[in-house]
Amino acid sequence: MDNYMLAWVVVLAMALLGGLSVWLLTRSIKSLPLRLMLVFLPVMFFITPASIPAYEGTAPAFVVAVFEAFFQTEGDPGGAVLALIIGSVSGIVLAVALGISLQRRKAGADPHKS
Repeated sequence: MDNYMLAWVVVLAMALLGGLSVWLLTRSIKSLPLRLMLVFLPVMFFITPASIPAYEGTAPAFVVAVFEAFFQTEGDPGGAVLALIIGSVSGIVLAVALGISLQRRKAGADPHKS
């Protein structure tokens, strides 16, 4: 496994660990769609890829955005920020749809609960 793949594995592992942590911290929230949204947001934030300007490859969009904004003299973080926005909105939509679907399935399976 090369360093590039290892870096993505570490980012994915940390994102999933962060999502699990948020899941455990939000146990008191009864709304499944809201809880899933809070879990999906940090995961999507960390695993959304963005292309690296002047380089063939991708990296986590938040890393590209920070590097382009603060460490490049004429950097352009716009593409990475757009990728983060699209990834975050996608995560919210996916989480809410999944949460509503699971809530409906649970309500349909137990007719005594409303």
